[in-house]
Amino acid sequence: MSKQCTQPKITVIIPVYNTEPYLHTCLDSICNQTLRDIEIICINDCSPDKSLKILQEYALKDNRIKIIDFDENKGAATARNEGIKIAKGEYISFVDSDDYIDTEFLSKLYALSDNNNTEIIKGGDLQVILNNNIEVWKQNNLIKSNKFHFWAQFTTAIYNNNFLIRNNIKFLDKLNICEDIGFVLQAITAATNIKIEDSAIYYYRKRKNSLDSREYTTEKILNFEKYVHWVLDFIEEKNITIENKKIILTRIIAQIDSIRRFKTQNQNMITNLFKEVIIKKMRLK
Repeated sequence: MSKQCTQPKITVIIPVYNTEPYLHTCLDSICNQTLRDIEIICINDCSPDKSLKILQEYALKDNRIKIIDFDENKGAATARNEGIKIAKGEYISFVDSDDYIDTEFLSKLYALSDNNNTEIIKGGDLQVILNNNIEVWKQNNLIKSNKFHFWAQFTTAIYNNNFLIRNNIKFLDKLNICEDIGFVLQAITAATNIKIEDSAIYYYRKRKNSLDSREYTTEKILNFEKYVHWVLDFIEEKNITIENKKIILTRIIAQIDSIRRFKTQNQNMITNLFKEVIIKKMRLK
């Protein structure tokens, strides 16, 4: 049987929207991975720039690249979910198109797969590129003490494909805000076998016009409120201990508090949401 017929070790899913200046660096970092047996799924989310042309040029040179071309903008969450649907790899990796990964990122993580039995394998703390400087957003030491401290940084990990399918774990595509945190919360709640490889490095490029920029429009605030209530419903439905519920609610409170510091047209809504989650946490015994 030819190598092309075997299951790839990892599928890399890349949602692409208007990232032409960074896309070459991203794709080069993935195509040049020391782990060669990978599948690369790029979802062009109706980019108005030349991103699709760049993807097509790379696909001509590397037959591991598959392109999904949306005819309308659907958001990163929907793009990632579409990638998950067709992914053939044993594990799935998510890389944003303005970020990049260390050359051995995938091989170091896959080395801990334990015959495909490990559900989540997380890399090192996120390396954040901001104004040409690198900051490290530390999370791993806390995760080693309790998996529920794995809150953000979803791109620093790979996820067992069968595990995602079995537990119907997807991104919150109805919200397009904090959809990645919803994905991680589902994954860590269901996972019983998580490993960490601190030397596998992911580089996150923080930009002013990125999706997580602090422009809190009314639509964004309304979606954030839906996200918070999704989390509150989720932790009630799942068998999560009081201690872990407190960890989750503490994170939610910190998120709401960070928004409260910025002036929005929906300040009362944010304040009420803050009070609601505080009361929810206080009632846990």
